[in-house]
Amino acid sequence: MHLNSSVLNLDNALSITFNQIVYNLKRAGNTTLTLSLGEGFFDVPLYDFSVLDDHAIFHYSDTQGIPGLRKKISDHYNESYGSSVHPDWITITAGSKAAIFFACMALLNQDDEALLLEPAWLSYPAHVEMATAKPVYVPYNVSVESLEDYITDNTRMLIACNPNNPGGFLYSKEDLTYIYNLCRKYNIVFLMDEAYSDFVIDDGFVSLASVAKNMEGAIVVNSFSKNFGMSGWRLGYAITDPGLVSTMVKLNQHIITCAPTILAQYVEYYFDKLVSISRPHVRKIVEKRAMVKKEMDRLGIDHMEGSATFYFFISTGQFRGSSVEFALNLLLKHNISVVPGSVYGQSTDDFVRISIGTESIEDITNGLEVIKNLQGNNADTKNEIIELVKNCAAINEADTEYFVNILNGHK
Repeated sequence: MHLNSSVLNLDNALSITFNQIVYNLKRAGNTTLTLSLGEGFFDVPLYDFSVLDDHAIFHYSDTQGIPGLRKKISDHYNESYGSSVHPDWITITAGSKAAIFFACMALLNQDDEALLLEPAWLSYPAHVEMATAKPVYVPYNVSVESLEDYITDNTRMLIACNPNNPGGFLYSKEDLTYIYNLCRKYNIVFLMDEAYSDFVIDDGFVSLASVAKNMEGAIVVNSFSKNFGMSGWRLGYAITDPGLVSTMVKLNQHIITCAPTILAQYVEYYFDKLVSISRPHVRKIVEKRAMVKKEMDRLGIDHMEGSATFYFFISTGQFRGSSVEFALNLLLKHNISVVPGSVYGQSTDDFVRISIGTESIEDITNGLEVIKNLQGNNADTKNEIIELVKNCAAINEADTEYFVNILNGHK
């Protein structure tokens, strides 16, 4: 059969690929230290659904999102982050990933360019490419004052993540303001992914919504997956320039119709409770991150500097191979799953991402000791890893071919 070449040329979402292998290994009875899963596991009570509108929950609802939930979100942003967001500027989507994709589809034409500030979440380039545009990576060590060097006549968007996944660093108000003003100068839309906005130990987080007056030329994307610990519910939202709302709604109409009505009603009804329940859990996870950082410093593991989220972007050290080889070595030889740094940009192949959200401090420390040893290994392990990939029943045929091609330098 003939398949869409644009889709075929998309790279795998390697964090999901690695996690699927972990799921397969665990189903087969293997124990794996999971440092690849992008979640901060904490207990969220399941409240009573019977209080919801038992007729409406089974049916379609507002494509833009039920008004009550949009009002809750705008109030939350305005009270928490000092913004002036209006409910009419918000579109509820099936996860924030859909919101980012819709924004790219709405704004980009063929051969347009979108600047991705590294480390850049792995789905950003795929969304840009599906919109027939070109992702342009800005290396992680480029200062905001040098961003102008990457702008061309074709630049239409700039996409960043604050707090950063995977780096864990924050953009200051000064940096946000500088980038926003630069985008306004060149008529570029600035999209900020704020999915980890609560995972900050103090008041260091600044939302783009508090910098961009009336959201002119700006998009803020967020979700309930991370901050509320509800990743399986697939509810997200975009706060956009008012001139973009109708286009976002049109895309919602054609692709998902509406966010799940029962889940949207539930989150609206219990919004304040969910905030009060999740905030202490989030704080504990960020405090846990600080404890893990002490262990990393004790072991001498270099990592990108940051204090937010539940991630670390750590160096692969003297390891001779790529970050994919490093990650496969950990998974197939040591039963530790991490995410290769190569998926976060073109200057990040000397890193891997670890998540501390799902495992104990003791187990994470044991895993870090293995990682430290592998960082000092400059032996050529490529052929050994290729054979392990080929013989691993938890890796399907398509992913086996994909990994072998990467390890052989063909992708």
